Amino acid sequence: MGKITTPARNVVIQACDDLPDRAPDVLAISLFGTAEQVRNLGALVHFDREEPFFPVIVPWGPVCSTLITFPAGMAQNAPAKTAFMGPQDPTMNYALPADTMALGVPISVAQRMAENIPLSFVARRTDVAFPGRREV
Repeated sequence: MGKITTPARNVVIQACDDLPDRAPDVLAISLFGTAEQVRNLGALVHFDREEPFFPVIVPWGPVCSTLITFPAGMAQNAPAKTAFMGPQDPTMNYALPADTMALGVPISVAQRMAENIPLSFVARRTDVAFPGRREV
C-alpha cells in the first residue's frame, strides 16, 4: 500500500448525521449495507465511467484500510477516485453482521454518485435496484 500519510495530526471519524452542512475537511465516507445495497452502490460508482475494472475494487488489508486509509487517500499506492469494497479482514467478522458489507468512498466519488442518482437506475429503474419479486 506504500507509505501512509495522515492529512492532519488527528483523523476524526464520525457519523454523517453529525456533520455540519458544509464539511470541507471530509475526505471519505464509509457506507454499510446488505449485499444488495452494496451492489447498487457499486453500480452507482460505475454509472458514468467507462473503465470496467477499477472504479470499485476489493483490496486486502485491515478493515481500517478499506474504510478509511484507502478512500481518504492516505495510502501512497491506493488508486484515487476508487471505491473500496469489503472488509476482507476476517478479524472483523465478530463485529459486523454476517450479511453486512461496506464501501469506503472518496468524497469526490460520493459527490458524483449523488449527482448521478436522478439519471441512474436508482431513480429510473427502481424495480431493478430494489426488486419486489425475486427468482429463487
